[in-house]
Amino acid sequence: MSDLDSRQRVSSENHVRLARATSSMLWAAWADALGFISEITDERGLRARTKGRELSETMEWTRRVGGKFGVQAQLPAGCYSDDTQLRLATSRAISNDGFDVEAFAKIELTVWPSYALGGGRASKAAASSMAKSSSSWFTNFYQSWTESGGNGAAMRIQPHVYASAHLESREFVRDVIRNSVTTHGHPRALVGAVFHALTLGFSLSRGKTPSPRDWIRLISDTHASFELFRADIELDSYWRPRWEAEAGMNFEDAWHVAVEECNAMLVASEEFVEIFQSLKQGDRSAQDRAYSELGGRLGLSDPSTRGSGTATVVAATVLAASLPTDPYSASTIAARAVGTDTDTIATMAAALIGAATGLDAPSGIQDLDYLRNEANRLTLIAIGIGAPKFSYPDILKWVPPTSQLDVVGLVDGQPSIAGLGRLAFTSPPNSVKEATWQWATTSFGPTVLIKHRQDLPELPAGNWPRLRARVEERDQRESTRTSTDQERVRPRQPVLFEEEDDGRSSRRSSNSGRSVRPKKADDAPLDVDKLLAWVQTRGYEDDAIGEAVRRIASEGTLEQMAVFIGAIRPQLRVRGR
Repeated sequence: MSDLDSRQRVSSENHVRLARATSSMLWAAWADALGFISEITDERGLRARTKGRELSETMEWTRRVGGKFGVQAQLPAGCYSDDTQLRLATSRAISNDGFDVEAFAKIELTVWPSYALGGGRASKAAASSMAKSSSSWFTNFYQSWTESGGNGAAMRIQPHVYASAHLESREFVRDVIRNSVTTHGHPRALVGAVFHALTLGFSLSRGKTPSPRDWIRLISDTHASFELFRADIELDSYWRPRWEAEAGMNFEDAWHVAVEECNAMLVASEEFVEIFQSLKQGDRSAQDRAYSELGGRLGLSDPSTRGSGTATVVAATVLAASLPTDPYSASTIAARAVGTDTDTIATMAAALIGAATGLDAPSGIQDLDYLRNEANRLTLIAIGIGAPKFSYPDILKWVPPTSQLDVVGLVDGQPSIAGLGRLAFTSPPNSVKEATWQWATTSFGPTVLIKHRQDLPELPAGNWPRLRARVEERDQRESTRTSTDQERVRPRQPVLFEEEDDGRSSRRSSNSGRSVRPKKADDAPLDVDKLLAWVQTRGYEDDAIGEAVRRIASEGTLEQMAVFIGAIRPQLRVRGR
């Protein structure tokens, strides 16, 4: 094969990869929006939401947001739920350098509740817990965290697969696990997330959804993924021992029990693939009956198991295997099953089929262009091309919001969402006491229905997002400086998404095996005294010390490292460490 033929083949493969990732991203969002309408209601409630219309397309509808003391809000057609919101939060934390799990946990997760539409108990409890200064991604131990076995992790991990350079090597599973443990502790949730990621990787790489004969190998790979806990220092030395102390059992044993539970569900569901495929296309009544029977076997509508991290993933896998070229039918079947986790099963099934087929998604999806852009960006990362990178605030200066009302504030007089970007309100305020909900567009892409105070305070300086105006001002200052050879200093990108400066680093795999750090918010030299003060405020916790050492190692000098170690050593000795 000539070099030209080889280049053309690679280019063609890249276009296929992009088409499949985009289809998966968009179909998943559309299915989420459809299933969101029928989530957590009964038949009567669904008729009220749809005004008696058939649930076959996304539509405008009304829902109470903000819980018991919230407001009735009008949701536009294509409005997606927390499933897609957290999927996009995961996506923003991925760059050519890898998955910034700390930015996801400390910034994205703590900000999300202010604009959450839906959200499980575990995810919300985890987000609240991450606001504590002592919490990190691998020490987020909220009440009953070891019992959180829902699908809140599985439904958001697709971006790790889209950004993976080597789908067959399963390199993305490490980041899937890191992402998942920030909110969930029960092996059922983690196994479900890993299995769904593996099925998605299979679909994306092979152009077909996994059939029952493929499930055997995927379950085996899920079994073997436990080894990644041993290979991860934070998980193996801190998270897993803490889990075993609280749960009173060996985590490896619990992992394999959850995998066997998932396998048993798959075996019990195999016959439904043939049942669905034997039905006449478009026979909705027969499809709904078959899915209802599948749901009974998996406990999809049982209050004690609804939303299970394994059962819902299995249901989505069965739908994708049964309707491997029909994401629309798979989505609508799941969405019509009132009493089950409609949006999450629909979104996971549609993600699998879209990844396998590359089919165009229907219209009626909120933030369509932004979703397309993220699919494109993640694909660039996967094929080794430098992609725009989301610029988070300096994590050392970040102050996690302790309340949903603390997320929105003013930056230079402009409404902004902490750590992420500016807001432009597009609807009248809908207020209850001191809380107000408003629709807003954001400078970084998504549309949000966000909760805030009626009178917006100034955001803490450490929570200011990387805004265009400030970066442009810095660029103007820098452009007046000249190097020793009288050449202009290269200005940084004056955008919220920032290209990598070094082309070589831009081409690194997104799964390089390390957790990346956000860039500093300015070009000031590293200040060891500030690092020492920050570590002191964190009570000299291990994760804070580790973060400080990592920052000095990457940005400082050997002399600064010696100063830091010399200053901190007496404090550790006093504390008996």
